[in-house]
Amino acid sequence: MPRQQSVHPGPIVLDFEDHYLRGKPEVARHNYEVLKTLIQWRARQPRVVSSASTA
Repeated sequence: MPRQQSVHPGPIVLDFEDHYLRGKPEVARHNYEVLKTLIQWRARQPRVVSSASTA
């Protein structure tokens, strides 16, 4: 959805370096679910090939 609504569509960078899978079990479980959802979402997105990578 963000790419479709973007004026300048391109790659989307997701920064989730603070989602640790350690610490309190409930926090680690929540972070795991967030990361799992992001991976599943990315797997459903079409692959974008830039012109720079085809040169």
